[in-house]
Amino acid sequence: TALSVGTVAFVTNRTIQTELTTGVKQNLTRVARVTALAIGIELDKQVDLLRTAALNSDLDDNLATISATSDLAELKRLDQQWRAADAAGNDADPLVQSVLNNTIAQELHELREAFPENVEVFVTDRYGANVAATNRTSDYYQADEVWWQAAYNNGQGGVFIGQPEFDDSSQTLGMQIAVPVIDSKTGEVVGLLRTMVDLKVFTEALEAGQFGQTGKTEIYLPDGMELEIEREADGGFELKLEEAPPDFLDVLQQGEPFLDTTHRGILVMGGQSPLARAEDTPEDVAAFERLDWRVVTLQDRVEALQATNEAARGALLAGLGALLMAGLLAVGIAQLLS
Repeated sequence: TALSVGTVAFVTNRTIQTELTTGVKQNLTRVARVTALAIGIELDKQVDLLRTAALNSDLDDNLATISATSDLAELKRLDQQWRAADAAGNDADPLVQSVLNNTIAQELHELREAFPENVEVFVTDRYGANVAATNRTSDYYQADEVWWQAAYNNGQGGVFIGQPEFDDSSQTLGMQIAVPVIDSKTGEVVGLLRTMVDLKVFTEALEAGQFGQTGKTEIYLPDGMELEIEREADGGFELKLEEAPPDFLDVLQQGEPFLDTTHRGILVMGGQSPLARAEDTPEDVAAFERLDWRVVTLQDRVEALQATNEAARGALLAGLGALLMAGLLAVGIAQLLS
């Protein structure tokens, strides 16, 4: 009887542990995939919003009339003038005023008011000169910037989505998005429209990826940083960008969808997913692939396996109870027979 009950209890315990552990793996991986899709949809929305603004026929018409010089030496001189005004906090400088107060700038202000997550919006001409902006940027000449070169794409036009960063001019933790402004008559790129999007747009998706006492979802960037949210004392959430643990990054590089490892010295289980795309245009695909984000859902191993451990204890107690009953029954029958 002891052998039979022990065997049944052992097999039952192992079966329950295996099934529940498999369920934990599937749930963590599922949360990572769903959050990755939500973040991808939000990114697509921001890119589409900027594309729509760039399609405004008044934008390319006005851009053609106020385009700056193509002379590089003159552009550099204007850039020095702009930087000096920015260092002095001087919005009254004539060059700054010409950029902040024109027809295009008024349209950009309307865009920012309608979509306040766009904290800084500006337009350059085809030569990289800043010709209209919602607020004073840190420099005037933009053609030497990575985002400008990617979005201009040698005159072919492209989509640029930048890595999260702290922007000095807008004092915001955000990311750059840029698209070309196409002349509706000639089909040529006549300028670029760029915005700085506040990363708070991802708060809702990351908040939904939190569960239990220790469950959380984070974004891991290719430069070794991680973007996460932390609950504040007032119940709100704060976005933080900090260095990720190097040993954990090594585990992520292996590409396994399920993780059973340590994170900052704590045993964790988790799932990871690449950033999901809601759009399949070649420009969007290239921009998303350059991001190379990993969405990771983590949970303390003890909490993740709590149900498994409770089931194991239950099976053990049931087995011990069965053994006790069998032993008492055996003793009673032996006494009865004797």
